[in-house]
Amino acid sequence: MARIRKIILGSVAVVAIGAGLTYGWQQYRDKSIMDDSRTAQISSDAEVTSGPANTLLWGDTHLHTSNSIDAFGFGVKLGPEEALRFARGEEVTSTGGMKAKLERPLDFLVIADHSGGLGATKAL
Repeated sequence: MARIRKIILGSVAVVAIGAGLTYGWQQYRDKSIMDDSRTAQISSDAEVTSGPANTLLWGDTHLHTSNSIDAFGFGVKLGPEEALRFARGEEVTSTGGMKAKLERPLDFLVIADHSGGLGATKAL
């Protein structure tokens, strides 16, 4: 009985030490990666802010139109042409039938429709 107990305790100790070393190594490695990324961020920030940064741009970086399956499924009926007109500050009729117009046009717009099944749901 004493021998089995020693074997079990020894096995538990080996597993605990192995887990501790693995966890410690992971923490060390993550800290090293974080230090590298901080250095890269600092140098990147220096490049970006080295000149005058006095222009603030407003826009949308991820817009889905009726060409995307998920947007169409949620009721979006406006296509990319209407999205661009709306971003330019022109008046469009929304999916719900209301007139919509931005007070100030956007500086940029990214239409991020999904390529898989592009426009297929609308065509059906």
